[in-house]
Amino acid sequence: MENRGYTIYQASLNLLRNNLADLFRQKQGRFQALDGLRAIAIIQVVLFHCLYLNYSTIPAAKREALLAQMSPWLNWIWQGDKGVDLFFVLSGFLITMLLLREHLNSGRVSISAFFTRRAGRILPAYVLLLITGWLVAEPNHEYLWSNLLFINNLTHADSIYLPWSWSITVEVQFYLLFPIIALPAIIHSRRPFAVAVLIVLAALASRQAILYLNYELVTVPFYEQVYDPARFGAWWRELYIQLHTRAGPIAFGIAAAVIYTFYDDRLKAFIAEKPAATKTAIVLALAISLFAHSVPYHDPTQNYLERIGIGANFWLLAQHRNLYALCSAVILLFVLAPRGYFKSLHSILSSRILGFIARISYSAYLFHILLLNAVFRQLRDLLPDNIGDPGWLILGSVLTIAMTIVAASVIYLLVEKPFIDLTHGVRAKKTVNR
Repeated sequence: MENRGYTIYQASLNLLRNNLADLFRQKQGRFQALDGLRAIAIIQVVLFHCLYLNYSTIPAAKREALLAQMSPWLNWIWQGDKGVDLFFVLSGFLITMLLLREHLNSGRVSISAFFTRRAGRILPAYVLLLITGWLVAEPNHEYLWSNLLFINNLTHADSIYLPWSWSITVEVQFYLLFPIIALPAIIHSRRPFAVAVLIVLAALASRQAILYLNYELVTVPFYEQVYDPARFGAWWRELYIQLHTRAGPIAFGIAAAVIYTFYDDRLKAFIAEKPAATKTAIVLALAISLFAHSVPYHDPTQNYLERIGIGANFWLLAQHRNLYALCSAVILLFVLAPRGYFKSLHSILSSRILGFIARISYSAYLFHILLLNAVFRQLRDLLPDNIGDPGWLILGSVLTIAMTIVAASVIYLLVEKPFIDLTHGVRAKKTVNR
């Protein structure tokens, strides 16, 4: 009995060591650069929440002072929630590419195996978050059931439990719908790229239509909608957390996967034969990405709505995320075909430190707001006279990031990685034959 207990102990210790080594191991292959993009996404999101979620608690006078002290070059932090759009691009690309490859290699797609692998990846850490939120009495924990059913983005803004989990719900809704609706259309078509274009156009039109049907979202400045409780619910529910209004980035990821799977040789030839056009495309993609991060929605002193007009604001609100997603998809494709200039970018995105951040990014996303709330709650009590000062925000952000790295690393080692290994490579009898 003692020997058996010792054997279990040794096996558990070896598993922990292997998982720890994997946490810092530099992956090899073309797809390792995607870890760099994933790391950029989580960095954007965490910094955004550190600033945005505390801004509303700052006294009005200090809000104006804070905005005056912030350089316009830091506007990208206010737009850091676009990191979620980058996550969606990566998800659309990877899910589509893996399922298309499975079909090309075996002539079929195992739906049950796909769902099993996705459940092993998504559910363990997510369920841990739901339990943790319930234990610390997060607001609206009585609506936990809507999170378990992945319909919490359909509830009222005042009753959503763990509001940032809306993006996980959108991901799961994509997992459920894509393999049975869009994937068969791509596989059966003689022109898969044309199908991908139709998917993109449908996603763009959906957000445009919702904005048209809720035109008051266009005529009222963003900062008034976000910080006015009477207006926040409509903006949050109609435009921000629904699959049909956030599907654009996923659709661009799907299109990128179709290009990579069926037209990879053409892409490589284009990069090799037309370096000037390639550099122009990447410069334009980066420039548009910077523009998408520069619009001062957050700053009432800029009067951006008066400056650009309601018509321009309609198109900007409808497509600014999709523009960023398009540029992200272009950069993704070029990075996966590392030639010349792109070899350096591929190497940077494939670095060990970005790989580490990428591995803990899921748990970091799930848990960083719980930690952020705890940190800034203490700072408000300990440093009440400094609330809203740049130093106060920086201190809280540094503490939040440090605690998030530690917590996410532990969750990855003890929760995420064991379940990923358990469900990796699962194959099931239930398949869709093509």
